[in-house]
Amino acid sequence: MPVFKHLRQSLFEVVIWHITENTDHLKQGIELHPEEKERFQSFKNEVRKREFLALRHCLAEIFGKNPKVFYSAEGKPQLESVGHISFSHTRQYAAVIFSKQLPVGIDLECFREGIEKIQSKFIRTEENKTLHPEAKIKHLTAYWGGKEAIVKIEGNRQLDFKKEIRIQPFLYQQAQSTQAVLLRAGKRTHLTLRFITFPKFILTYGWRNP
Repeated sequence: MPVFKHLRQSLFEVVIWHITENTDHLKQGIELHPEEKERFQSFKNEVRKREFLALRHCLAEIFGKNPKVFYSAEGKPQLESVGHISFSHTRQYAAVIFSKQLPVGIDLECFREGIEKIQSKFIRTEENKTLHPEAKIKHLTAYWGGKEAIVKIEGNRQLDFKKEIRIQPFLYQQAQSTQAVLLRAGKRTHLTLRFITFPKFILTYGWRNP
């Protein structure tokens, strides 16, 4: 059972799964609900099937079993019971965050050179000033992951990464926290973000401040 990381803190729980198994192996030990079986069977891509099953293993690691998950019109996962969850997956990794009290979001982002080509689309001037010259790719990836996590917290794919999501500039470190503000329809929403760098990717998770 390749649990890559299991973080437990008072407000949340995070599980990252390293997807090394094939689909048949991942099916073992997981009971899919009828709606999930239908969703799973609709996937044509084998990678997508493995990611789907790995996320259910993450849920089982947190709850002891695979709870029933519903999806909003925007695709945001929701629990039948009390609490908040968020999903993410990237190359051979899947992750789930759970909080009983606060809306949460999670994002896994592998490092890629191409992120520099699109930085003008999501990095604000204030954020750009703090980019680490020797770790620019990783720093940009952290900013992108933070904005993706906020999109998941809010369950709104229409948010403008540059105009509406403002991350308080931070110096790049292997583990770091910062604050963020979402400006939308005249309303200010305050959020907290945390970043942890691993060799192949950055984990970002956050929550809406109470």
